[in-house]
Amino acid sequence: MQIKQNYNGLRNMLAGSFYQCWSEFDERNPDKIVDDIISGLKPQDIEDALADIHSILLYIEDRVNFVEILGEKAGCEYDPQYDGLSNVEWIIELKRKLLLSKR
Repeated sequence: MQIKQNYNGLRNMLAGSFYQCWSEFDERNPDKIVDDIISGLKPQDIEDALADIHSILLYIEDRVNFVEILGEKAGCEYDPQYDGLSNVEWIIELKRKLLLSKR
């Protein structure tokens, strides 16, 4: 799989707020900025950004041998694809749950 030439869905969502010196002028933290951006998106903008993220995850998935990492090195025989998740999505979900457990 080749990386796409552009990611207009993410560009339209992020470029306006996260420009080169954004942190010098915007006192909000990145999470707040993203929440504010998402709250103002139209349904099609959300779909476009999700499609870009999906494309990026597939690109990563194509480059990493998750069977070796999870199965052989981590001893995990669960395949998240049977539940509709890619390996990358499942790893991201594990990280999210672990971070939430620290609160």
